[in-house]
Amino acid sequence: MPDQFSTDLKEFGSVNHRIGELERELDNLRAQRDTLQRRLRGQLSAAHGLPREAIRDDARGPTPDAVRAVVEFLRSVEGARSVSDVAQELRINERAATNRLLRAEKAGLIEREARGRYRMKSIPPSASATSDAKNEQSGATATESGE
Repeated sequence: MPDQFSTDLKEFGSVNHRIGELERELDNLRAQRDTLQRRLRGQLSAAHGLPREAIRDDARGPTPDAVRAVVEFLRSVEGARSVSDVAQELRINERAATNRLLRAEKAGLIEREARGRYRMKSIPPSASATSDAKNEQSGATATESGE
């Protein structure tokens, strides 16, 4: 009996040691995955001109192209559009359209006008005036310096 106990105790120690090694390896793999995921998100963001928030962490959500299609549709029309308008234009179901609209809204690309109605984000007059003033000022500076 003592021989079996010693054998089992030794095997138990070996198994525990191996579990520790595998857990450390798994932690390293998770860190490597997270680093790659951040890099990929940045690359997708840059390639598609979308904020990082518009790109999901998993493959189940709308792709940047899907969000971009929603934004491009709303940019091409006047005023707000309903979820069903977006769904019909993009040839997707209303649930998919809602998800894509919400993702675009969360990313700050569009705004909700009313329940189920979305439009391109409007630029406040003060921001537009500030931008115009900066452009005029930089133009005057360039003219004065002979550029």
